[in-house]
Amino acid sequence: MRKHSKEYSSYMKSDAWSAKREERLQLDGNRCVMCGRPNGLQKDSVTPVLQVHHICYSNLGNEPMSDLVSICPGCHKKIHKYYRRLRSWEDKEVVARA
Repeated sequence: MRKHSKEYSSYMKSDAWSAKREERLQLDGNRCVMCGRPNGLQKDSVTPVLQVHHICYSNLGNEPMSDLVSICPGCHKKIHKYYRRLRSWEDKEVVARA
């Protein structure tokens, strides 16, 4: 299953994902593992504060708990920003070696 595919979107709305997400949140004490922010509701009073981040997307739909981490939106953005920079740097290194 590829990230941002129809299957991915469907899975992220499924009961299976909801149960796995809740299990990860419980294991992490309902806190962001990076900054310690507690779970709660965002300003819309509906959306949970904490998100569950996939460390690797290759196991979508069959991910082990060790592939998931509870994280707040701010820290989640930092993680993805870091990986975008890392990929950009790696791409430049590949081009430089060619």
